[in-house]
Amino acid sequence: MPRNIPHSGQRKSGGGSPVPRRSILKGLGLAVGSGALGLAAPSVRAAPATVVSWASAGQRWEFPQRGVYPLFQKKFPGRFFDVGIAEGHAVTFAGGLATQGIRPVVAIYSTFLNRAWDQVVYDVALHRLPVIFALDRAGITGDNGPSHHGVYDLALLTKVPGMTVFAPSSFAEVGVMLREALRITSGPVALRWPKTPAPTGHGVGTGTRARLVLEGRDLCILAVGKMVEVALEAAEILAVDAIRPTIWDVRAVPLDERMLTAAARAPLVVTVEDGIAEGGVGSLITSALARRRDDRGPRVVVLGTPLAYLPHGKVPDLLAQLGLDGAGIAAAAVKALRDLERAGGAGRRRGIDR
Repeated sequence: MPRNIPHSGQRKSGGGSPVPRRSILKGLGLAVGSGALGLAAPSVRAAPATVVSWASAGQRWEFPQRGVYPLFQKKFPGRFFDVGIAEGHAVTFAGGLATQGIRPVVAIYSTFLNRAWDQVVYDVALHRLPVIFALDRAGITGDNGPSHHGVYDLALLTKVPGMTVFAPSSFAEVGVMLREALRITSGPVALRWPKTPAPTGHGVGTGTRARLVLEGRDLCILAVGKMVEVALEAAEILAVDAIRPTIWDVRAVPLDERMLTAAARAPLVVTVEDGIAEGGVGSLITSALARRRDDRGPRVVVLGTPLAYLPHGKVPDLLAQLGLDGAGIAAAAVKALRDLERAGGAGRRRGIDR
């Protein structure tokens, strides 16, 4: 590769044609974004801790200009590339670097990855290139307007052959999942996290396996990413009616077979994600359970955002309006359990009509 790589995000201060601003040496690694591209080391052992610590001040998930971007750029100036809002260019650039043994990390807002869909599928995934996509502001983002809600990434990326998708449920999981992403060399990996403050007390999982968060007997809640926290709030509400759910942190797609086996034994499965319900992770779970169950398999309720442009608003308010807060999830679970009881499909349930 040439030492200097000019691209559209690196221009003279006075404008004009693109000029090279940084140099890349083969083997150093890289990361890109809707704003920046930076390089991670090709070896897991060589990966600098700075790359792992994305969310820092205030225990937030963000990867913005005031977060790790300037820290990474200052420490590794030759491995950081600001490509502006040229998302398609960023993804193809990263794919080219990956063909040379470099590990690119493409940092883009979830909603803006839509601009580079063709490049994700045909320039990266088709060739099974180990590019890592770091997707900030995934899910419902709040008061940035309808165009900023990152509700399509789960439905889209989980349909890309060879793609691994991680959704951290806590601050600590971000670093764990990035390290695991660096170990995966068979194809691209996406790591998506929300704009909202990150919980810190759930523990962490390992590899691409799902994590059992809470054991119960009456239903199984499979929650994606930040919705694990909301599922735990729903469990507290359900406990008032002596309903004890099992809660799994899905963590990654492809789905963990252990989680699916456990869910298949429950009378009711509720999936929860902060992305579109149609074609999302809940749909994948429903299909996976349908392929393995008999006529007495669980009923599945899929909770997610509707096929609609979501309005401007605060995240807690929007989640409540969509039935994706703790109260909404609990209400959906109780309704489904009542329906099963009336149909005679959950004879062991007691007391839910109080």
